[in-house]
Amino acid sequence: MMTDNLKISIIVPVYNSQKTIQRCCDSLLNQTYKNIEIILVNDGSKDESLKIINSYECKYDNVIVLNQKNSGAGAARNNGLLKASGEYVTFVDSDDELSKDAIKNMVKCLKPDTDIVISGFKEFDNKGNILIDMIPKKNYWTEFKFTSTMFKLYRKKYLIDNNVKFAHFNVFEDLYFCLCAYSRSNNIEINSNQDYIIYKNADSITSNFENRPLQDCKNVLEALNKNVNFYKYSNSTVEFFYLKTLVLNIVVQLDGHNLNDLNNIYINDYNWLKSLKITSKPIKFHWQKYEDFSINFAVNLFNFMTKIHLNKFLIFVLKRMKKIRFK
Repeated sequence: MMTDNLKISIIVPVYNSQKTIQRCCDSLLNQTYKNIEIILVNDGSKDESLKIINSYECKYDNVIVLNQKNSGAGAARNNGLLKASGEYVTFVDSDDELSKDAIKNMVKCLKPDTDIVISGFKEFDNKGNILIDMIPKKNYWTEFKFTSTMFKLYRKKYLIDNNVKFAHFNVFEDLYFCLCAYSRSNNIEINSNQDYIIYKNADSITSNFENRPLQDCKNVLEALNKNVNFYKYSNSTVEFFYLKTLVLNIVVQLDGHNLNDLNNIYINDYNWLKSLKITSKPIKFHWQKYEDFSINFAVNLFNFMTKIHLNKFLIFVLKRMKKIRFK
């Protein structure tokens, strides 16, 4: 279905991004696929970001700048989606960039009924070293593994018709949006190109949680459990994903938070998950064949240690190590 007549809207939430937004915008303007519009949503920036993006709007006819009071990246993406005139939309963070063929490669994957295209990505540190290198596969677990809003193409009408939008959560907004989108579609394509480039830095929209108040992810999972129909997936798959999310929520917050507080958040969330009785009680051990060994090991280790009431000790050990990394 590759056609240059298909308009693509690229939505970028912008907040205090003066150091990176020019690099991001230049990568979007340099796309080999030309039928694009770029929607830059200023989320109440306090630096020179607005001045920079306004200069792009003045210079390029396909650049649109929206302004909103500081409401978060999710609200900025929702506003951008409402403004988008493209048949398909994609989201890019203001400190990331696209390779020059990114849009072209995603459009190549489209079929007449495609709702979503999932693409690969690479993440680099500030020295240019690859931290994460991921390529999606055509299997059920890809929809649980690629839960970031970025590096995807979405049919706008599909999102609007199914009321898929960003809800306001302190954590895992992307996860909620993606699973709402995935669960309502059977028309998802895979793009194996790694055209989305992430740069790990302390000011990133999607950076670690170390400087934020300790967050509970249960409200996100409760919303998923209420609003998402997981009919496409087995109960054991859903349960493993929920448990993985609980564990990830603790691991990414190890630094800067009290051991007792971390443990209390985790055990409260774990008990909530146990009460759902998705598969059977107690929560079963699962090994996802399409998941990384390290993730499988960590999730099942947490589950085991919780069953024998040593979860607090495990969190203590991890805080001391500070070396575990989740993809």
